[in-house]
Order: sequence, then structure tokens, then C-alpha cells
Amino acid sequence: MRYGTKTMEPLVIRASRGKTLLLLLASLVFVLGSAFMIYVSKDDDTTVLWLCMAFFGPCALVFAWLLVRPQMLVLNAQGFILGGGLVRSPKLVRWQDIEGFHVYDLPKAGEMIGYNFAPGVKKSSVMRSITKSLGAEAALPKGWQFSPEEMAVLLNEYRRRAMTR
Repeated sequence: MRYGTKTMEPLVIRASRGKTLLLLLASLVFVLGSAFMIYVSKDDDTTVLWLCMAFFGPCALVFAWLLVRPQMLVLNAQGFILGGGLVRSPKLVRWQDIEGFHVYDLPKAGEMIGYNFAPGVKKSSVMRSITKSLGAEAALPKGWQFSPEEMAVLLNEYRRRAMTR
């Protein structure tokens, strides 16, 4: 990034392929383990194993796709764009439309990078109230190269510099 000039160079943050590969391998272990247990099972009740395969099979497909097309976060002077992965039509979120980034804990799901919209930017809705009660009105996906705390600091610093130029 160039500071002190009229333009800020875009910053691209890519998702960690190593983390995605670990998630893919874990999903495949569950799928293959369940399939093997169904194959060798003498018990007729294999419902839980089939449900395990039904859940982790699509997870494995998603993680395989994320290896091919990793998620990326593009920061520029106007705002940020989340693209790649399963995002079909990326949209710009303007810096002035949000209040900044913070880390929050989701019950049983770990830390997330969240942000709230500035007053008057988004209309109130039931879904917005529910997500805000969990910790943020919107969030970025997991799996970045940096920890959630490091990401929040980096994003807030870039936002601060973009807003003051």
C-alpha cells in the first residue's frame, strides 16, 4: 500500500489453502469411514452413518472447490469485495457504510470477523436483529491466512487510512 499519495493500492488477501486442504481431508475421512462402517456393519440400523455421509460428502465437494477457486478479500480505497469460492456476484461494501471490524465468538463455532453497518445504511429486519444478537450484523468467512484478531486489525487499519485520505 502507498500511503501519503492520493491513491491507495488495492490489497488482496487470499484464503489459506492449507486450512482448506485440512478441512477437505477431514471431510473425506468421515465420508470414507462412514462408507466402510456401512459396508462391514452387520447391524441394519446405519441411519447415522448415512446421515454422516450425506453431510460430509457435500462438505468435501465444497472444500475441493475452494482449493480450485479460493476465497479472496480485495481492499481498495472505496471499500472491500469478497470474491472467489462460492460467491457468484461479488459486491462492494463501502468503508463509510460500516462501523469497523471486530472479533466475536459464536457458540460452538469459534471466532468470527464481524462488522456492523453504520446507522441508516441498512433497514432493520428480523434477520439483522438475530445476527446482531450473535455478535455482528455481518461477518466474513473463516479460513484466512491470518488469525481473526490479526485480520480485524489489518482491516480496521486499511479502512482508517482509506477514510482519512
